[in-house]
Amino acid sequence: MREDTVSEVNLQGIYLSHRDRVSVRRFSPREESHAGADWEWWFHVGGRGFGLRVQAKRASRDNSYPLRHKVGGRLQNDLLIEDAVAAGCLPMYVLYNHDKRLPQMPSAGCAHSPDTPRLRGCSIVSGLTVRRALADEARPHVYTRKHSIPWNEIVCGDDTDGSLLELVHDRVRELHWKGLGQVADLPEDRLQWGERPGGLDQSLSKFVTGATLDSTRSADLLEDRRLRELARIAARPTRSRLPGRVLEMIDRPEAEAPDARITHTVIVNLAPGRG
Repeated sequence: MREDTVSEVNLQGIYLSHRDRVSVRRFSPREESHAGADWEWWFHVGGRGFGLRVQAKRASRDNSYPLRHKVGGRLQNDLLIEDAVAAGCLPMYVLYNHDKRLPQMPSAGCAHSPDTPRLRGCSIVSGLTVRRALADEARPHVYTRKHSIPWNEIVCGDDTDGSLLELVHDRVRELHWKGLGQVADLPEDRLQWGERPGGLDQSLSKFVTGATLDSTRSADLLEDRRLRELARIAARPTRSRLPGRVLEMIDRPEAEAPDARITHTVIVNLAPGRG
């Protein structure tokens, strides 16, 4: 199946299983859906929350992903990051993996689901991790997959105390901070999933403000305004006000797509006591 077909099946499956929390808006793309992103994913409580811009990639029979795909002579990854900045979202890839050839990947630990190979069929990773892989790696799919996590783990938590939105934001932001650190060539032992290693936050806070990073690539990084803007987006409070277009989609199912390349908008209500 094509990536867009797999996405359609998965998103509808999530909706049918969690329709008390999840709404899915499907749009007819006016441009090739693979030009930049496939869908936007918003998590909210009331009128506040955060968003992701998602590009899906399906593993081929040799377990690689078409990460070097170009549109109009430009890398799709560049378009994804560009679109994410414009939309105020964090850029993410969702990877569709083969059931019989699932590679090992890190786990954040999920108390609600056993750590079985089946749950690794869909994983998520920062678009900046992919950017790092494309810059230096001969086999970017290996590096990308190694740093992805099963996507169910970003929403694994307890909503009884009303902090599920913060928990999901922290887990997504951890992937994004990790991607920023990888682009900045920070050592692997400072990029572990599930914790903020000493010095990582401090280095990235310098990155946000435009100060010099202790990195061989700091000069190149600081010239890239999009990366600095993505760092600022990640640093926003969890309960930032949603854009007007997202609030409109929450209230009106017939709302228009945010732009020509989006096929779906998925809106997840993380208010306590729902589901």
